[in-house]
Amino acid sequence: MKALISLILYLLCVVTFVICAAIYIPLIIFWGPAKAVWFRRFYGWIIIKMTFSRLIINNQPLANSGPFLFVPNHESLFDIFMIAAAIPQHFSAIAKKELFSVPLFGFIIKKMDIVSIDRKNHVNSMSGLNQAVEKLKNGTSVIIFPEGTRSRDGQIGVFKKGAFKLALDAKVTIVPVGISGAYEAQPANTWLIYPGSVIVNFGSPIGYQDYHHLSISELSDLIKQQIIKLSSNP
Repeated sequence: MKALISLILYLLCVVTFVICAAIYIPLIIFWGPAKAVWFRRFYGWIIIKMTFSRLIINNQPLANSGPFLFVPNHESLFDIFMIAAAIPQHFSAIAKKELFSVPLFGFIIKKMDIVSIDRKNHVNSMSGLNQAVEKLKNGTSVIIFPEGTRSRDGQIGVFKKGAFKLALDAKVTIVPVGISGAYEAQPANTWLIYPGSVIVNFGSPIGYQDYHHLSISELSDLIKQQIIKLSSNP
């Protein structure tokens, strides 16, 4: 029975994703992603709704604030839609280049001005980070998942250094973000979906003046501890 319910929910999500994509793609082509934020947020919200899950957002930043470097943990595929719905301002993001090859989804994120990063090529990886630095300096918020990939067991994994080098280079305000419930709703290595509450907790912004004296490793540890608290205390 659980498998049947999951299949129905999965099909609902796929159909909703395709219908919304048919609306969203023309909007971001002709208006640009910054003017289509309202539909991006609806898009994320409706996908979560189609799984019969409840999206809870705490301490949401103001729409006209920033730019910020948003740094969330990565629990499941739900995270992308949760973040899309939860952040009120336009943002760019750093995504592994493999995602750009996914039919339809890859086309959308390319038009959203998402930065591609090749984790297997150091030179290309640094080029992607430099592009993200320029976006932040020009006033566009950026999101990066410091774990680099989804959790395989629901626990927060090892943080890569790129996010924190990016923060120090851009001298930008960091907003730690704790995601919880997403792993339980859609665990790794399965297509099964389990309805429930999925939560996005935004932490207090951390200005450059508060971390400029830290090394990359020290900054990583600081942000990781913040995210652990945010993701374990909904």
